[in-house]
Amino acid sequence: MKVNEHASGKRLDQARRLKVLVLGAAGLTREEIGRECSCSINSVSRVILVAGGRPSRRSRRRSRSSRQLSLLEREEIRVAVAQGKSIREIAEVIGRHPSTICRELARNGGRKGYRATKADDRACSQMARRKPSKLTLTPKLRRVVRRWLVEDLSPEQISGRLKVKYPNDPEMRISHETIYQSLYVQSRGQFRKDLTKCLRTGRS
Repeated sequence: MKVNEHASGKRLDQARRLKVLVLGAAGLTREEIGRECSCSINSVSRVILVAGGRPSRRSRRRSRSSRQLSLLEREEIRVAVAQGKSIREIAEVIGRHPSTICRELARNGGRKGYRATKADDRACSQMARRKPSKLTLTPKLRRVVRRWLVEDLSPEQISGRLKVKYPNDPEMRISHETIYQSLYVQSRGQFRKDLTKCLRTGRS
């Protein structure tokens, strides 16, 4: 099946532009996208260029929460911005809170510099980057947690004792789930493996 070259000189409507981006996000080549959307490779390239570049296959295939904007929603934001719509109008169009739209634009070049695929690539990159735990970022808290673990307190007891001992210091608050996660998942360079022996079950 050949690409429809007749469409190369025509501006694609919004539905087909969105389809081009979605197919690109799925990892299809520009030739394959052209066949699926009945348009030329040049038209596909223009849509991708205007949206901010070639979508990343690896980043697009990563699952994301429904609370996070999708590539389709970001393209709708880009179109609405180009139409001069207000933040509230854009929010109504895609069914999101105005503050979400405001943050999205502020993080990605504002109204003049916003590009859907660039914004989506940036968001996917941030999702992929492992965030350091609170124990990693707060040396004082780490020292206290370490000491109390050695003293045979459980993570639940440590979490409760911190609230009593440091009632006015939010940095000295941590949930028992975070302590477990730090011990088992993010312990490199921060907790020695033998600290897990301090847990009451003794299981590694």
